[in-house]
Amino acid sequence: MPLGRGQQVNNLLVLNICLHNGELSIYMIFFDFIDNWLYSTEGFSELCGDNMTAWTGELFSPRYPNNYPNNARCTWTIHSTGNTTVSLTFNDVDLESCCDYIRVHDGPSTLYPLLEEIRDYRNQSFKSTGNTLTVLFYSDSSVTRRGFQANWTFVGPPSDDPCYRYTVLDDAWRATTYNESIINCDTAVKWFGWYRLFIYGQSVQMPDRCVDKYRCGTHAPLWLNGQHPKVGDGVVTREVCGHWLSDCCYYRSAPIRVKACPGGYYVYEFVEPPTCNLAYCADVEKPNTSYTTVTPDTLSSANTIGSWTTTGKQHLIL
Repeated sequence: MPLGRGQQVNNLLVLNICLHNGELSIYMIFFDFIDNWLYSTEGFSELCGDNMTAWTGELFSPRYPNNYPNNARCTWTIHSTGNTTVSLTFNDVDLESCCDYIRVHDGPSTLYPLLEEIRDYRNQSFKSTGNTLTVLFYSDSSVTRRGFQANWTFVGPPSDDPCYRYTVLDDAWRATTYNESIINCDTAVKWFGWYRLFIYGQSVQMPDRCVDKYRCGTHAPLWLNGQHPKVGDGVVTREVCGHWLSDCCYYRSAPIRVKACPGGYYVYEFVEPPTCNLAYCADVEKPNTSYTTVTPDTLSSANTIGSWTTTGKQHLIL
């Protein structure tokens, strides 16, 4: 009982359903591979597609503004550099809407997340979350139209985004594994803006669990009392605790701000603890997924000093 090529079922493509010896068999294949299968079985009309690295440029279907050919399958990869992302705008789209399409993927291939499938013109614009967008154009074996035309440009990060404006903290003594006799206190640091932890040559995060006393090069190590955010969460606030005596949260701070950044790292807007000896920890047992470091910088906004309380009578660690 063939269903016919092209019927979509839950993000898969059903090729055929067969009843054989009383058993029902379903043959399916993912979108990216069916694209390749269509391309190889139906043949192609002419070469198209490219890798684009220019800061700005124009993208259009084969033979535009004349009708594109049948059996076209073109893939363009637009790759920016540094801290920039790709902004892509479609200015003209005229396709056989039943059967031909454009797909925009957020990454360097069609295996990356699909942002949208385009079959008609709606003044669509797209922006990559990283350095790369991929555009796939497909036409079937009959009926062609004018096609499409689009422009791309590389876009720098917003000047106030802390993911791209931070100071690196690389003090080895901040590591959760550090327990030597040298004692440090973060009241000696002039906190200003946002910070990223980079210890032992790797990007790390604050511990989000209680840390033993006398770790992280201090008496009462400071840890994040709450889960780290995801990239889509934006800037969140979290409480910071300092472990002393038998209480993991003997010292409690006013919330600090935290942000998860594209590339798999975190930035923190640290505040100054008003007493010693307390210091922010770096969890070297949980390295981030990416070690890419954006050129560090410091925000120009004034730093806010958080208020601190304790659960006991002791306010000063001697």
